[in-house]
Amino acid sequence: MLCLGIVFIYLILLCSKVNSVTIAKPEVLISFYFYVLMIVFSAGAYVVGSLNWTIVFFPLIIFALLTSPFAIHGEKMRIFREVGWDNLSPDKYYEIDSYMMNELIEADKAGHESMVLKVPVSLKRDNNWPHPEFYGDRVAQALYRHGLISRYIKVETLPEPSLNERFNLIDY
Repeated sequence: MLCLGIVFIYLILLCSKVNSVTIAKPEVLISFYFYVLMIVFSAGAYVVGSLNWTIVFFPLIIFALLTSPFAIHGEKMRIFREVGWDNLSPDKYYEIDSYMMNELIEADKAGHESMVLKVPVSLKRDNNWPHPEFYGDRVAQALYRHGLISRYIKVETLPEPSLNERFNLIDY
């Protein structure tokens, strides 16, 4: 308990000096969570050791708690599912990314040193996330490093509203 109190005071002082957002970072909170989990597990061990009936039911309860998120309850009831930015399906992301990679590969085959890569327009964000202005250069670097294109291509990213219609991105 003393260590938990010391860590808690340290984190409060750290966040007051650095930034209040620092407390939300996992690498900062892991020390606090460590001691909290130690107290929770110690209390659980005490309960299991002191009550005879918990020895029989405790493993069943733990099994049910650990397997229930993975149980199949139908598509709408699943806790874990594939999801990406703005809740688009993974197939939609694959379709968009394949289009953009193919544009770069075709520009490489044509021998271009630079190109304009058209990307869907994001209506919700100022910097067109997840396809900001530096997106094309990063994709070109990745394709070059993985050997999918033979040379680095300078890419200018251009948001294009017609791609939203092509990929059926409504309120994107």
